[in-house]
Amino acid sequence: MVDSNDHNRSGDYPVPDEFDADEVEAVTDFLSNPGALELIAELYDTPKRFVTLQNEMRVSGATIRKRMNEAQELGLLYGEDNPHFNENGNKIHPLTPKGEVIGREIRISELGRIQREIRELENEFDEKFGDFENGLQQKISELNRTYAERLGDSF
Repeated sequence: MVDSNDHNRSGDYPVPDEFDADEVEAVTDFLSNPGALELIAELYDTPKRFVTLQNEMRVSGATIRKRMNEAQELGLLYGEDNPHFNENGNKIHPLTPKGEVIGREIRISELGRIQREIRELENEFDEKFGDFENGLQQKISELNRTYAERLGDSF
């Protein structure tokens, strides 16, 4: 974040505020929210369109929008006052230099990779559970027969 009271040695341009303990705490609090770490990790490689983020992230569009607004407030993501567009004229969402620093730390820590693996496992679980549920529905007669046999064996 730039504070107009901060100036470099020549006095010409304001310099960005540096990270301090409070800033790090605010960023880590933000990153602990659903979708926040994933958002920064997704945008670290390349700025993306909102629709692309919706397709790649496992949270709702409303949650993505909320996290984007929070990231903008923290100075991690460029805001609506500074829009960016790709070569096709589509609006994209790049990280600010501060966001890039945090994105790099996420990459180094492998938290983004771990979160992607968790998302893939959750997707696999959802798919397998759906198959399991369908399988049980198709086996109701067999389940009842097996259950009756077990009851008979226990008496």
